[in-house]
Amino acid sequence: MCGIAGIASFNSEHLEAEKTLNKMLCAMAHRGNDGRGTFKGDGGHVLLGHLRLAIIDLSVSANQPMQSLDGRYSITFNGEIYNYKELAKELGCPDDVGDTYVLIVAFTRWGKDCLPRLRGMFAFAIWDNQEQSLFCARDHIGIKPFYWWSSDNKTFVFASEIKGMLASGFVPRVADADSIADYLQFYCVHPPKTILQDVFALLPGHYLTFNSSGELETEQWWDCSMVPVNNDLLYEESVELVREKFLESVEFHLRADVPVGLFLSGGIDSSALAGAMAAFGNVKDLHTFSVGFECDSDLDESDLAGRIAQKIGTQHHRIELSSQSLGECFYDFIKAIDQPSGDGLNSFFVSCAASQNVKVAFSGLGADELFLGYNYMREFKRMINLSNICRIPLFLENFARSSFGKKVLYKLGLSFVQRQRGGYEAVYKGYRSLRSPEEVEQMLDRAFCNDFDLKKHFINNDPMNGLSLAELEFYASPMLLRDTDAVSMHHTLEVRVPFFDPELIKTVLSIPGKFKGNGKKLFVDAVRDFIPKDVIGRPKQGFEMPVATWIFEELCGELGEMEKIDWLSKKGIKDSINPAFEDYYLPMWSIMVLQQWLKRWDVEVPYE
Repeated sequence: MCGIAGIASFNSEHLEAEKTLNKMLCAMAHRGNDGRGTFKGDGGHVLLGHLRLAIIDLSVSANQPMQSLDGRYSITFNGEIYNYKELAKELGCPDDVGDTYVLIVAFTRWGKDCLPRLRGMFAFAIWDNQEQSLFCARDHIGIKPFYWWSSDNKTFVFASEIKGMLASGFVPRVADADSIADYLQFYCVHPPKTILQDVFALLPGHYLTFNSSGELETEQWWDCSMVPVNNDLLYEESVELVREKFLESVEFHLRADVPVGLFLSGGIDSSALAGAMAAFGNVKDLHTFSVGFECDSDLDESDLAGRIAQKIGTQHHRIELSSQSLGECFYDFIKAIDQPSGDGLNSFFVSCAASQNVKVAFSGLGADELFLGYNYMREFKRMINLSNICRIPLFLENFARSSFGKKVLYKLGLSFVQRQRGGYEAVYKGYRSLRSPEEVEQMLDRAFCNDFDLKKHFINNDPMNGLSLAELEFYASPMLLRDTDAVSMHHTLEVRVPFFDPELIKTVLSIPGKFKGNGKKLFVDAVRDFIPKDVIGRPKQGFEMPVATWIFEELCGELGEMEKIDWLSKKGIKDSINPAFEDYYLPMWSIMVLQQWLKRWDVEVPYE
């Protein structure tokens, strides 16, 4: 796990590039304190930079940027290739080499065709001195970030973080207008756009090429929506497939030359990880981390997490938080998240604690997206069944649009009714929206464009598998994974996410959707012997904190600043801060985070 950056400038104005690259690396220094390296190619027209957090192969021979044996290729690589030992054997590499060495040999042998062979999380750039071109790639699902900017004068800049891009001086400090609207609606910014104008995120499962002629092209190399469903699978066969690939993924993810920890929430996903990790290694060396609260809260699962850790025999750490914790760390959180987000605060706190004990920690992210474990997904399945029986009457749809109707239908688990006529895509976006498009337009007093097309997922697949695909593309990658990388690496911690293993993803997506959407029963049945009995059957509970209460106790000044924002409607701000909705903090939290992030990085808002 590391940080990468680079500049390719094929014009005469590249003399300050080395100083610029150093500024970019300094802005991301938290991503790796075990080494820093740079490479200069093509007489200084191409510069690659690397910050190292040593996890696999701790020797200096694994330092980057690294060159191929023939000197043609130079690589700067962020991430881990978990199947590097198998690839090394296939490629005839020495037994004692690390994954970076194997990756550059694989690229030398297979070129871009090496990408589908990689099992891991990665973002890398390779300079081809012979072809005078830069090849950049990002992993299957977007676990590792890759941001880039390019100009018409043959200059290309990339980095692992927006902070690195801003430090380059190439990037204007101006927010993208449509991205702000996107954020207000969905509380994250969806790639390929970022919060900044003209700065883009390389999409998951894509690669990019940039050459000395200034030609820039991107291509998709992996598309999870193309995984065929095997409708002949029986439930029992599906359970066995899930178990096999889950355990295989955990075993691969345990490959490290340093101790590995685990975020243990007390739920099914992290409990299954804990049991599987213990089965593969010395449990006494396993550190687990859970979050608890100073005040009494229904959200506190730390007691259960502690009991699970005790049963397994891990070295357990409980992090106790209070409203004061948020007050003390709020601005550090704003610095860490890299882009505005309504999420990430929980991972920020647990990453801070874990980094004091380990360099690597497992997270249970991904299980709910793959196995459809969120509570709203039961509603979605209910909608599918209801739609197959009859069409929702028009009078019920009209009732659903009223304030009273929304409340009633929400309590009955039928909130999809107000969006049902728009099809599966509209219903899904409604569940994932913080505000409607109309509400966002009223807040900004202008129209906007963020027409994300998710129809292909529902047209080409059964609805429940389509829902999984939408979650992976629209929610997991742009928010959960992006925020987890940013806040963990802010604390110089690598977080591994075994549920996002590409082989496990392909396996689960090949299973008929009729076996999903009922409280992750498929996954529970697959790993039942790894999960304590008192965890099975508990109601679904997210990894949440009493943020609303903390905001009103510790961030009153920041709430006051929100009321002075002149580019949002006063009504929209007032509605978001309404104390009557104290238990639903996202409307006010999302605006507060956006405002403070723009202020922290001196980014201009493109509104008059």
